[in-house]
Amino acid sequence: MGSPDVESLKTAFFTANLWNEWATAVVVLGVVLELVALLVFGKDMSRTEKTMLVVGSVLIVLGVGGEYIFGGRAVAAAAQLQQLSDQKVAELSGGQERDHRIATQAAAHAADLGVTVDNLQGFVTTKEKLADSKLAELKRFVAADNTRNATLIAEFRKDEVRLEMARSRALAANNVRNATVIAELERDKTDLEKARSDALAAAEGTKKDLADMSTLLNQESALRQQMIAVLTPRGLSSAQQAVLKSRLLPFAPMRVDIITFGDTREIADFGRKLAETLELAGWRPKIWSGLNGASLGVTGVPIFTHRGSPPKAGAAALALEEALIALQISAKVLGQFEGTKIPTTVSGPPWDEGDVADVRVFVGAKP
Repeated sequence: MGSPDVESLKTAFFTANLWNEWATAVVVLGVVLELVALLVFGKDMSRTEKTMLVVGSVLIVLGVGGEYIFGGRAVAAAAQLQQLSDQKVAELSGGQERDHRIATQAAAHAADLGVTVDNLQGFVTTKEKLADSKLAELKRFVAADNTRNATLIAEFRKDEVRLEMARSRALAANNVRNATVIAELERDKTDLEKARSDALAAAEGTKKDLADMSTLLNQESALRQQMIAVLTPRGLSSAQQAVLKSRLLPFAPMRVDIITFGDTREIADFGRKLAETLELAGWRPKIWSGLNGASLGVTGVPIFTHRGSPPKAGAAALALEEALIALQISAKVLGQFEGTKIPTTVSGPPWDEGDVADVRVFVGAKP
């Protein structure tokens, strides 16, 4: 049987080992939960980072599982050793009791045989010495066994400390990696936000540039159209002459004087073409051109009626204005004129003050 100190040490050893197994199971459960959380919530991590974290967590689980398994085996071996020690002690104790019984029986037999007390005392002393020797051997065996158990317990505790340190280092390294990954993700998020803002600003700038360019192009196109309209000489095609003829024919015959102001060929050609068209409509046009290229500020096609002319002359002037405007030729009825004189020196057919037309048309520069 062991001493009370040995028994209390055994109880403490098995209790501590039981708590160690529970703590190891809790660590394994925590690492498994961490691995599951990594797989479920680590969607923003790259494949390499996930792989490294999974491998690290698996290694921790394997290490803690090895601690649990081999620690259990060591405890089982210690229990077996303790069982063998108890059996040995029991065997030696049983041998000592047999020796005492044999000694008692021998004393009885000695008495029956006439052995003296002195001889019996020597015999008993010899047996007691032999029993004491065996008891001392048993104590030495128990002490050696307790020493081995203490050594195993110390080694187990050292292994437990080393495993705990390894687990702490692994968890610390894992936390550092997680912090690094989170910091990198935050930096990437910031960079992406900045890139997005820059892209939106660039897009807005490009949109404004396109709008400005479109406005400029529209202005240039309008200016080009104006220049084309200014540079394109006025004319009357056959189709346009037909339109004018159909609109002015109801007012025929209508006397009309055409006076051109300016020395450009465009003015002269358009004046002749207008006179030709009016003649096709049944009107009686006469045409003159101002001398020395005097324009007198006349632009477009101003139209006048003679004061005192019949109402039909006013209607004919308005019809001529509308027909020319429909052909995109600038024309305007400006009012009436009096007298028979021309407001400038002209060249053309003889001027007959007694035959003044009801409608007078000036042809100036193209506005």
